Amino acid sequence: MHDVVREMALWIASDFGKQKENFIVQAGLQWRNIPEIEKWKVARRVSLMFNYIESIPDAPESPQLITLLLRKNFLAHISSSFFRLMPMLVVLDLSMNKDLRHLPDEISECVSLQYLSLSRTRIRLWPAGLVELRKLIYLNLEYTRMVESICGISGLTSLKVLRLFVSGFPEDPCVLNELQLLENLQTLTITLGLASILEQFLSNQRLASCTRALRIENLNPQSSEISFVATMDSLQELHLAHSDISEIKLRKLPLNFTSVPRGDLVIEAHKKWIEILEWEDEATKARFSPSFKAFPENIDDDGYEISIPSS
Repeated sequence: MHDVVREMALWIASDFGKQKENFIVQAGLQWRNIPEIEKWKVARRVSLMFNYIESIPDAPESPQLITLLLRKNFLAHISSSFFRLMPMLVVLDLSMNKDLRHLPDEISECVSLQYLSLSRTRIRLWPAGLVELRKLIYLNLEYTRMVESICGISGLTSLKVLRLFVSGFPEDPCVLNELQLLENLQTLTITLGLASILEQFLSNQRLASCTRALRIENLNPQSSEISFVATMDSLQELHLAHSDISEIKLRKLPLNFTSVPRGDLVIEAHKKWIEILEWEDEATKARFSPSFKAFPENIDDDGYEISIPSS
């Protein structure tokens, strides 16, 4: 954001300057350390995005803090005491910290937390304290790729949005059982590749109906056929990746002429699969052909397109 525009936005947000001390916005300023601890005592919203902060060793007293944005730094360590004095924290964004592998269990003391994004971090272990966040509504673990387990997630009883796209969690029946126990879940993104789990998932009407993005990957020829039994009215993205599509048949995509509004669905797959796809009828083909696009070949592990210099 341009400096003048940012200052104006801050001035308006801080009740025309009357509560300026409640806002700490130092995004994109190449800071390597967090601001002076004293400032945190009155801060309500803090944005330190797009900096070079590698570690948070101290525990600022932040009794009024509501929003903390640390997106895209170089965080590798967060002190175990960091979250102990943030009882009012509602929004926490730690996304795009590629060296962050651990979240302190003391996150459980953020009893007001409703929004947590850990996408594109390297979080591996499910923090035990996370299941204590009974008010959590939004949890994003997309592109973490290395999450070893999400057992216990059913304890997040208020969860409405769960993003597990390319999160790497092990697939087993208990995972599906836990997801089914999330009674308030409205939006789900997920990656599945184990045929037996995928079939169970696709036959579960409640989970299928709240799925916005589904990635099917690494299926082997023994999977033979995958059938979409439940309707997927909320589906916006379908990705088919890293499978032997010449030997695996998706019997029926969750699509027909009236199933999804035009323009609301993107289907990514290998070019070969798109070419051999059999459509239910010509009307469905005409409606959804524009939704298909082939996977770019120059994609990194985090889903970003890699620029290839022209020769």
